[in-house]
Amino acid sequence: MSTLAEFAEDLARRSDAQLARLLVRRPDAMSPPVANLADLATRLTSAHSISLALESLNLPALQTLARWPFPPGHECLPTLHELALVIAAPSSADDADPRRCMPVTAVTLALGEAFALESGAFESQPPAPQLMSVSRVLRDNAAGSAIESLLRHVNVLMEHVYISPIDSLRGGRIGVRTVRKLSKDLGVEESGLSFYLELAAEARLIHFHPAEQQWWAADHSWPHRDRAEQWLRLVGAWLHCTHCPGGNPLDGMRAIAPVHIRSVALSAVLALAGKDHVAPAPESVVDLLRWRHPLHIDFLAQHVPEILHEMEILGITGAGSPSAPGRALVAELDGAASATRPGVTVGTLATSAPATTTALAALLPAPIKHFVVQGDLTAVAPGFLSPEVSSSLRRMAEPEGHGAAGIFRFSQNSLEAAMTSGMRAHSIREFLNTHSSTTVPQSLDYLITAAAIRIEATGPLLPQAPRPEARKRHKPGPGVVHSRPAGPTEAEIAAQITRLRSQPTWGARDTGESGPALVMEELRQAVRTGSAIWLRAVTGQGEVERVLVRPVSLAAGMLRARTVLGDRERRFSIHRIMATETTEQDQEGAPHG
Repeated sequence: MSTLAEFAEDLARRSDAQLARLLVRRPDAMSPPVANLADLATRLTSAHSISLALESLNLPALQTLARWPFPPGHECLPTLHELALVIAAPSSADDADPRRCMPVTAVTLALGEAFALESGAFESQPPAPQLMSVSRVLRDNAAGSAIESLLRHVNVLMEHVYISPIDSLRGGRIGVRTVRKLSKDLGVEESGLSFYLELAAEARLIHFHPAEQQWWAADHSWPHRDRAEQWLRLVGAWLHCTHCPGGNPLDGMRAIAPVHIRSVALSAVLALAGKDHVAPAPESVVDLLRWRHPLHIDFLAQHVPEILHEMEILGITGAGSPSAPGRALVAELDGAASATRPGVTVGTLATSAPATTTALAALLPAPIKHFVVQGDLTAVAPGFLSPEVSSSLRRMAEPEGHGAAGIFRFSQNSLEAAMTSGMRAHSIREFLNTHSSTTVPQSLDYLITAAAIRIEATGPLLPQAPRPEARKRHKPGPGVVHSRPAGPTEAEIAAQITRLRSQPTWGARDTGESGPALVMEELRQAVRTGSAIWLRAVTGQGEVERVLVRPVSLAAGMLRARTVLGDRERRFSIHRIMATETTEQDQEGAPHG
């Protein structure tokens, strides 16, 4: 197995470009920046850093790590070396291969026997998928209908929140009664309402006000945004959502997913579908995820069905096949990320995603600003009504039905409610005359007059004043959706590499992060070989002693050893051991604790 000294030497032999790629792929290693290459090696071998690196590996890479000595020329070795999970050390003179690879010791300890191979079990390729052909028409119709329904329901939810904030329990969790009432008012199933509420919160359209124990609107410009921008923002919120699917809506105690579950599931669906109009079977998605993310497959397999259903609701897929907007969005995200830095979000493309916008326009009918007012006191919108017109119409008429062609019914109660909220009879008539493609029926005109008389008789017509607390509302959230904190910038990486090159590989003895790591390494080595080692440790009285011992075990922060002189057992707390020194002559230039 490799030693920390060999690992540091491997890092020192890398070019600046290789170090930069390493720091991009393992950004935790320079947070905060390290002083020298030995400290970088120590940081890279920490349990947390190794765990993060192993999570990015597919099944063949993990199986390769578990089968050392490695077969020559294995295709996974360059990637594993780039990630600093294996090192390439100078070989002995009689070795035919000019360099020999070995796994980093911390990697071997972390893997254990989890991916030990049986004979002939190496999986170099993912399993063959099960694919179902889907016609372009079926896919586009399903995706377009889903996107239209998504935007309509979110807009209706926001109109509701603008007028009446959503009551919640402590911490933002919404109670069962509130969910049922909202579900009935908005005309959606409770499960669908939970999804829309969570999506609105993730997209920062609503925010929780602790003092009022309510959810308030956070973006009052939402109804006036273009539909493509709305869809991009909602999908961006979904992609970067860290909560596990399901559960009570807006519950702050919901479990956090160990991976970007939605991003990895979408990537798997796109990889399986390729450029064809096909829908991969859920089992095939799970099989590919098992090959790509074996360390998280139990969690992923549990939530794949829910994630695939959410893709259908969002219109990312239609009838199980990736939609044109879904493909265009991912392509533009990938292009932006490769052209700039990792961590590019959907929000940054909200106004610069031409391919996605074009794909959406092809699926969605153009918004209309007119409706038909009928003699039965209903207004019928023969298509997707623009958000501005729809919002005003909903203030004066009750919506009926929940299809793409909206139906709104006027009544004296609905008109009185509109006037109570600040609208006047003449503004209602002006709105109807402007947007109705037919003449306003006399019966509706009489109803408007009756509502105005009733309001005037009951008191002065004044807009409802906002509550004092409303003036203290938080500022609207930003118009972009942020991902988890991005990795270091190019300038930060360049500064870190410059610092590493300007310092010796090893710092002063007993200083820096590498000192304690060297002590632990030499102690483990002494336990394995049964060899004697000098310890410099602090006694209970605060004095420093130097004693020659033969370590027996190292566990739970305690070293158990027998003294060479006197042959008696002693126990040392690891935090009291300042340094170690082998009894053999050190090689020239090789550091020790």
